[in-house]
Parts: sequence; C-alpha cells; structure tokens
Amino acid sequence: MKQCRRCNAIIADGEPCCPLCGPEAPLVELPGSCPRSPYPAHPKIIRLKVRSIIAFDMDVFFFLSSVLFLFSCLLILIDSLESPAITWSRYPIASLLLLWAVLVLPYAFMRYTGYTYVLISAISLSLFLFFIDLQSGTLSWSVIPTVVLTVPAAVNWLYYYRKRP
Repeated sequence: MKQCRRCNAIIADGEPCCPLCGPEAPLVELPGSCPRSPYPAHPKIIRLKVRSIIAFDMDVFFFLSSVLFLFSCLLILIDSLESPAITWSRYPIASLLLLWAVLVLPYAFMRYTGYTYVLISAISLSLFLFFIDLQSGTLSWSVIPTVVLTVPAAVNWLYYYRKRP
C-alpha cells in the first residue's frame, strides 16, 4: 500500500500514481497490505437527467393557439369589410402561422430534442417562403431557399434518430 504525500489518499498496490493528484505527486510506502483495492474496478457513471424548466401544459398550448387564431380571424374580418375579396390579410396571416409554427408548436413537442425543433422551424419557414412566392404569381425564387433550409435539417434529424438506440 502507498499513500500520497499531497492529499494523504491511500493508493492500492496496483495503482501507478495517485488518482487525485496525478503522476507527479510523491508516494510513500505504508506498512501492511490491503486484500482488495479501495477503488471500484469499474466506476459507475451517474447520469443526471436535466429536466426542462418549462413543463408542458396543454392549456398554455391551446391558449396561445387560440389567440393567434382569433387574431387571424380578426384580420380576415377587417380585410373583408374593406373589400369583397381577401387581399392584404393573407400576408399577416401567413406570418402568424409562421409565428405559431416557430414559437407555439415546439412547445407541444418539448419532450423531443432540438433536432425536431430545427426541422419544424426549417419546414415552416420553407412553407412561408413558398407561400409568399406563390402569392406573387410565379414559383421561381423560393425553391432554392426551401431546399437549402429543409434538406440539411431533415438529414440531420434522420441521422440523429437512426443513431439513437
């Protein structure tokens, strides 16, 4: 048996150095021997689960969804009172849907990982850009940003979920 001069830890015969101080610490031989090592052969790694600060609550999800839905209905009502056709309100409603998809929808998927949140955000932003391009009458410029946003997020998500046990 040995003892470390720095921390006074008792070191088993099979150990080359002090596990706390490292190889540069001087060791002193102790009289007598210990039949077994004072350290476990394979230390157990304790993993702590970090809980989310915000607990999922369906009431909050439905409240936020309802507020955004009622605000969208109010925009459609104001637009229909102004003219017989829906003209300008489709753009703010699309923005509210994007806001819902980015802020409220991941709240419902809080038990999932950040990969799912990134994928939901990428798909919703791609759909928003596609909608704006479709409203302009042509379908030209939104294809490249949609692919650039969605494909890497989907590949990353698939890679993560294939790797999980």
